[in-house]
Amino acid sequence: MNVLVKSSAALAVTSAAMSAEIFSSDNHVFAAIERHRQAHKAFVEAATAADEASTGTTALKRPPKVCIGFHKEGSFSRTAAGADGSYTITWTPNGETEPLYVDSLEGIKRNVPENLCDPDRAKWLSEKEAELEEQLQEAAESKPALAEQALSEAGDLEVAAMWDLVGTVPTTTDGIVALLSYVRSNDVDGAFLDDEHREVLAWTIERAVRAMAGLPEPAIGRRLARLVDGDETAIA
Repeated sequence: MNVLVKSSAALAVTSAAMSAEIFSSDNHVFAAIERHRQAHKAFVEAATAADEASTGTTALKRPPKVCIGFHKEGSFSRTAAGADGSYTITWTPNGETEPLYVDSLEGIKRNVPENLCDPDRAKWLSEKEAELEEQLQEAAESKPALAEQALSEAGDLEVAAMWDLVGTVPTTTDGIVALLSYVRSNDVDGAFLDDEHREVLAWTIERAVRAMAGLPEPAIGRRLARLVDGDETAIA
């Protein structure tokens, strides 16, 4: 995923510029630019929302905690050393207890009370497993989890729009200028495009120039062909 988060205001080509009459003969190029601009804007907004959800007061980052029993609290004491230097350490309960927690199904199964027999053992296991499942479900439905899912989906759409953009072949010099200007204006830090995007874009521009000059299409290697076809397994 291209995870560069850049303010949507920084994306240089605006809707107004793309709808200018001079570009009307290469509408498919400007439509691809606008799709990416909108997808990137949505990705930036989703990234901001995910960040706020993960750091806000509604964030749920705690692991599940299922109580599987209690242990007695107390303190250790040591007797004074004898003539031979030996001493005795004694643990004395203070009457308090502290809960013991686990955060997995395996932990629950390892800590079944030894004094339980079926059907009580099966009932205890069922109740603890249900408690764990409930906590896991709450975590999955939490605001951070939903925000992360929305970010992932927005990222996928932005990636798809980028591949569509760099693979859209202009048919006029105006289209070439618009495509290259959009990319160059937003790639000021070199992170707007991946290497594979640059490879496909170079082939796209060469293909456009050759077509306008009446020359045959440029040769395309197997890996580049897979990239142009959207096969991301070709990415190194």
